[in-house]
Amino acid sequence: MTPRRPDRMIDYSNLAPEVGDVLRDDLARQAQRRMTRKQLRDAARTKVTIDLPDDLRRNLDQIADRLSVPLSQVYRWLLLRGLEVTSIDELEAYRISSRSMRYEFVLFRDDASPKRQP
Repeated sequence: MTPRRPDRMIDYSNLAPEVGDVLRDDLARQAQRRMTRKQLRDAARTKVTIDLPDDLRRNLDQIADRLSVPLSQVYRWLLLRGLEVTSIDELEAYRISSRSMRYEFVLFRDDASPKRQP
């Protein structure tokens, strides 16, 4: 009998790596066969979560409502258009030093920039 870990998952550590890989692949295929069409479609999508100010979100909602299109398509179109017309040099001009330990800089437009020195 194959030993189980406390979380009830099979412990593959004592098997040859090739055998463990085959078993894991088979379990993944079985799990995928049990997925609904929606789950499969969602698993194949690239999803991103971003924080937006309320006023920007309202503006984007209004655009989507007026055009009768999904909000995600408005985001996608505006992002692609922004990438077409904006250069990396232009973005660098809007960088200011960050207080975050995670990022060295943050981006702000002049009219929304906090009063900090670069």
